[in-house]
Amino acid sequence: VLDLRQAPDPEREAALADRFLDLEREAPLALTWVRRADDQGVLVFQQHHSLADGRAFLGLLADFIRCLDATTSPLPAEPVARRAESDCVPQRGLARAAAFLRGALHTLGELLLGTLKPLTPLFSNKGPDYTGRNRTRHLRIPVARIEGWRERRRRLGLSVNDLLAGALCAALARWSGKLGSPPGRHNLLMPIDVRPREGFESFANHLSSVQLRWRAPAGTRALDVARALQRAAAPLLAARVPWKRLLFDGLLLRLTPPSALRDSLLVKRRLLTNYSF
Repeated sequence: VLDLRQAPDPEREAALADRFLDLEREAPLALTWVRRADDQGVLVFQQHHSLADGRAFLGLLADFIRCLDATTSPLPAEPVARRAESDCVPQRGLARAAAFLRGALHTLGELLLGTLKPLTPLFSNKGPDYTGRNRTRHLRIPVARIEGWRERRRRLGLSVNDLLAGALCAALARWSGKLGSPPGRHNLLMPIDVRPREGFESFANHLSSVQLRWRAPAGTRALDVARALQRAAAPLLAARVPWKRLLFDGLLLRLTPPSALRDSLLVKRRLLTNYSF
């Protein structure tokens, strides 16, 4: 129980954001009951991403509510399985081997491209000081406003993800460059949900990604970035590259010692992406 009845809302939010789940010392899921001044409260769920992805987490919340209401609804009969990431790759036999090869070529190509054509670092890519509090901001967009984008999205041929990615990159570039988007090569790490839409239940991570490159002149508009990202993503999604790379990327992670992963991420870090969705 985290008793924050006397704390203002920003401090309450900061205290929750500062809670770090250390997998070497505690469970990857924490529930915190935050008391309010009126002795009511809010139950906060915090889950480490190594446990499951967002869609699995929504299923966990639904099951939790069913358990609270167990007097009128039967409890789940069996635990939800943790299926392997590779289960999302439908190919079998020679087709699966070809998918593995295509995924390997794509991942290794990204590493080579990052070496031969380095990215333009943003201010947020350079800062080595990670001390201090984790300040978070929440942007709440009414559903009616998102629905209002529908007609314009249809005319532009863009998805909600395209628009959000363009807005994110433009905002981060302006903040990092102070006076405008820094010109040069840029790269967005875009997560891709690879779960089959029907008949697939799993409490695990089923996410892949693509690296989307574009060249940005100073003062790039969010809409221009959204269009550039869509052009970069289209051939990769059409070829199902995020699904195919699961096989090679999973093997690479299993063969790499944790010490080498820590070293590559925290010590000898190479800038392979400067934006992250």
